[in-house]
Amino acid sequence: MVRVIIERRIKEGMEHEFWEMTARLRASAVPQRGYVSGETWVDSQDPSYCIVISTWLTAEDWYAWESSPARRAIAAALDPLLAEPTRVHVLRPPQGIEVRSDIAMPAAA
Repeated sequence: MVRVIIERRIKEGMEHEFWEMTARLRASAVPQRGYVSGETWVDSQDPSYCIVISTWLTAEDWYAWESSPARRAIAAALDPLLAEPTRVHVLRPPQGIEVRSDIAMPAAA
């Protein structure tokens, strides 16, 4: 699985249009091959900054969606609503390192 982090900064006065387009983009992503989940978060100190965290079965599934005509059209409509270019990061688990959740952290002194 991969996680995709999408960072956006909304232009002042464009919030309503931005959130409408973001909802449209999410609704279009849900039925795509490999889509697992998505969340949207807004900075508590700066509501113009938001991130989307989506989970995909494979990076290839994400890249197929990212380059699809449907997503490109919605992303192009979002661009004028942004104060700066969108930043996208595709993250994978570290390779060669076992990450375990059953190891207790030492108690604070």
